[in-house]
Amino acid sequence: YDHIKLVRRDTAGGYTKAANYGIENSSAEFVVLLNSDTQVPTTWLKKLVRAAYQSSDTGIVGPLSNAASWQSVPEIIDENGQLAVNTIPAGFTVEDMDRIAALCSPEHYPRVDLANGFCFGIKRVVLDTIGLFDEESFPRGYGEENDFCFRALDAGFGVVIATDCYVFHEKSKSYSPVVRDRLAKERSGILQRNYPASRIRKGVV
Repeated sequence: YDHIKLVRRDTAGGYTKAANYGIENSSAEFVVLLNSDTQVPTTWLKKLVRAAYQSSDTGIVGPLSNAASWQSVPEIIDENGQLAVNTIPAGFTVEDMDRIAALCSPEHYPRVDLANGFCFGIKRVVLDTIGLFDEESFPRGYGEENDFCFRALDAGFGVVIATDCYVFHEKSKSYSPVVRDRLAKERSGILQRNYPASRIRKGVV
């Protein structure tokens, strides 16, 4: 496809650096970071764009999912008190779940403080205003999107969830559970040093 540009880094430098590298090699007015362990329905991108441009001050948008922390449906917390990883019901497809999400979606998309980074849409104006992800503090991910959302909010941009869009997330394929938990704990500490605990709590309730 002539309109697709593939860029590769010679060495692995961490998720956040790779994300910034991709953004720097793009020129679109709307950029989406999409994890490789996702499955998207046919109209996913159209829906994200529509949500992003419903309001002029919206800067960041994310979809619903089976496993995306507070964007998960139908359950957010599992029976063990952990963030849920929902399975798609037998006989249903990602397209089916996307259609159900659209049927249940309110007319106006809800505004939130944080959006999960597994599928993360950003208007170019946000990047032009606040810059890229903080690859020094969050080189391997886990917290970089939270920091980015807070910086965007402080600059006057809104964060919304496209509740009519459903993207399946296999989850945790990049790192082992042990490494993932360690990274999440380490980066959470960095986030807590940079922002008040009350603000972080508000973003996840």
